[in-house]
Amino acid sequence: MGLEGIVSKRADAPYRSGVQTSWLKVKCIKSDTFPIVAFVEKLGAHPRRIASLYIGRWEGDRLLYAGKAQSGYSLTTARHVRERLDPLIIGKSPLSEPIVKPKATWIRPEVLAEVQFSGVTDRGILREAVFKGLREDLVTIPAKSPAPSKRREAVGQHGVPRENILQLLPDAVSPSKEELVRYWERVADQALIHLRRRPLKLVRHAFGATFYHKGKLPEIPAAVHQLRVQKREGGEGVRVWVDDLAGLLGLVEMDAVEVHPW
Repeated sequence: MGLEGIVSKRADAPYRSGVQTSWLKVKCIKSDTFPIVAFVEKLGAHPRRIASLYIGRWEGDRLLYAGKAQSGYSLTTARHVRERLDPLIIGKSPLSEPIVKPKATWIRPEVLAEVQFSGVTDRGILREAVFKGLREDLVTIPAKSPAPSKRREAVGQHGVPRENILQLLPDAVSPSKEELVRYWERVADQALIHLRRRPLKLVRHAFGATFYHKGKLPEIPAAVHQLRVQKREGGEGVRVWVDDLAGLLGLVEMDAVEVHPW
């Protein structure tokens, strides 16, 4: 709704002018995931730790400055974040529009942070940014500018769970779901000669990235069947299989843009 906050009062309290304890103002707090682009070192600290983080935001395929998270760090967190970011240090800003930050130690924007904030300025800078933690469960996927075609639009910079990526396909051009539905409706009879009741490995397009999927699958439609398989390295895995057009369309619902039969 774009509200800055909500003002409320006790239901049984009368309306009176002036300062009243029966009125309460609650600020609306937002939270999102952003790539870390730099840190500021806590001078004189032993062991070394950060004092604050500079964060970025993706706008199309450009990485822009989004502000500074100066609070939200315990001593333990500040040391851990510093240890995590040290291997990523680079000599110049990764931002598409460099800014002057003399205290910044620039890094490759490969680590995401969960940041709480109260709002965003007209220039895209977060207000009252507070660090809430690293998102090690996500991998950075730069959002791409929409192409002048019917390809699916990128969802944005939010990432894909690492455990679901076998291999990223950064140069892949993924069709829209509508294009896939029309394709399977046209070739289903012929395709099912080769795909029916065969375990399938999926290439998916989700969160703006195309990748060979591994691990836990998203919600599986009823027309898509599951098969438990024994993994070569031990343990059980799950493969999906289909036997009709409804199953092929179910794969589209699962964001599958390509299938590889066993």
